[in-house]
Amino acid sequence: MKTPRNARKLQNQLSELSVAVPAIVTHRLLNPSERETERMIAEKAQAFTASWIGMYSEMATLPWRWSLEVMQSVTTGRSISPSKIMGDLNDVAAAGLKPVYDTAMANKRRLSKRKS
Repeated sequence: MKTPRNARKLQNQLSELSVAVPAIVTHRLLNPSERETERMIAEKAQAFTASWIGMYSEMATLPWRWSLEVMQSVTTGRSISPSKIMGDLNDVAAAGLKPVYDTAMANKRRLSKRKS
């Protein structure tokens, strides 16, 4: 079975997050500030809201896409590819991860500039 679309990108983003998040948390614990705490809370709310909206939007299209796939498989005699289904589910995961990833990477860049 071939690798579903977005799989490698998701793996890379999750790896980058696994390194960036501890650095961000460490910086915030060692350098507490009210302004940074308020910013963190607002960013988290915004990122996770965007994440849920992105996943919902992507999930809302799946029944239509999969119905079309079923109809095409009936008329052409081809089966539905498991990698197509996994690719669609990876699209949902990518839509959910993108806002969180973007926010974390922006924080890492911003906070690492501050240290220097």
